[in-house]
Amino acid sequence: MGDRRHAYELIRSGVDVIQRETFSSALDLGVEALKLMGMRAYRAHRAAQIFKQHDEAALREVAVMEDDDTALIARSRQLAQDLERILQADAEDRRTEGDRAWDISTLRTEAVEKDV
Repeated sequence: MGDRRHAYELIRSGVDVIQRETFSSALDLGVEALKLMGMRAYRAHRAAQIFKQHDEAALREVAVMEDDDTALIARSRQLAQDLERILQADAEDRRTEGDRAWDISTLRTEAVEKDV
């Protein structure tokens, strides 16, 4: 049985706290993949946290749709589109703010400029 389907069953059984076996390691691998593709560490971790929060909420929402595969698939697609918009909006916000978190080189430059 898949990790997600098992989580659906647990939620429907009334379990409040669920630790999905492969979810955390998949998030970690996703962060590493984003960093290998050139994304800064802070942004990669932030994207993973946004994904995690969205996925955990979506998991609970669609878990109750056990007998209606059509509704589950339709809602899952909508939730995926919502997540894409959320991540794109966050990326745009980061571009306008300047992504300097965890970037030691910019900290050094700022310290030199301020004569610290």
